[in-house]
Amino acid sequence: MTTIATPPAAALDALLDRLSAGKPLTADEAALLRAGVTGLRRTAGGLQRRSQQQATRIAELESLLHDRIAAAIRAATCPGECDNERTCRRARFQPTVWGQDGRVLEVEIGGPIDRIAAIIAGALARLADDRSAA
Repeated sequence: MTTIATPPAAALDALLDRLSAGKPLTADEAALLRAGVTGLRRTAGGLQRRSQQQATRIAELESLLHDRIAAAIRAATCPGECDNERTCRRARFQPTVWGQDGRVLEVEIGGPIDRIAAIIAGALARLADDRSAA
């Protein structure tokens, strides 16, 4: 495979100026312009691939974050170990689930905002720790 170096921008600008002025290009100048276009195509293709890879990685991280937060909230709901309902309501989140035909449509949790924030912050911290360890 032959590698074609991308010409400097100043050389390409000079060629474009010649073309704009209606002057013909020599064979060497046309080859230089072709090399510039090839370099630009390669750069654009590389940027597009990297962009797609980053978009895929972001989607994976969003999914992982969603799963971690959901798991943290599930862990904070009442597992049935409280002495009485009043203690349970005060100590744990109380989930409310709306469903239809066996499918969960919406889930809501009630509880102090600082506890919800602490659960989400904890899930984010664990995700950051896992990412830095990898």
